[in-house]
Amino acid sequence: FYFDLLEDNEFKSFQGEYGYFNSQDYRFMATKFSPKVFAKTSSLRPECDWWIWVDADVVTTRTIDERFFKETCPAGFTGAYIGRKDWDHSECGFVSYNLNLGGGKFLDDFRQLYTTGALFSMQQWHDSFAFDRLREQNVNNMFKNLA
Repeated sequence: FYFDLLEDNEFKSFQGEYGYFNSQDYRFMATKFSPKVFAKTSSLRPECDWWIWVDADVVTTRTIDERFFKETCPAGFTGAYIGRKDWDHSECGFVSYNLNLGGGKFLDDFRQLYTTGALFSMQQWHDSFAFDRLREQNVNNMFKNLA
């Protein structure tokens, strides 16, 4: 499924309003990492039970099979992510969201961090840090740490 992110007016507005931020520090590259958030949260996404994000630079070395989906889209969870022990944020190059169990609401709240500019009140302005803070704030969502 393909959709043109430039058809998303909120994405274009965010890029237009905050595109001048040009930090050399990834922790403050809000506009560089914002396409991931707007693509994940777009109302243009197809109707489905699970929404999975995989960064474009991910290389799979094994066949993606039923077992893979059972492990990465666990029943009873809002989603799954790759947490890190020795880092101040998760790795969000792979994240799954159960749209039937709070994942859709989570994604709506995630998008709102960007559309309202609330992201800029956080200690870091990239998607992985924002994902963790939002996940920690919403105790009704249960995400499985795949790490």
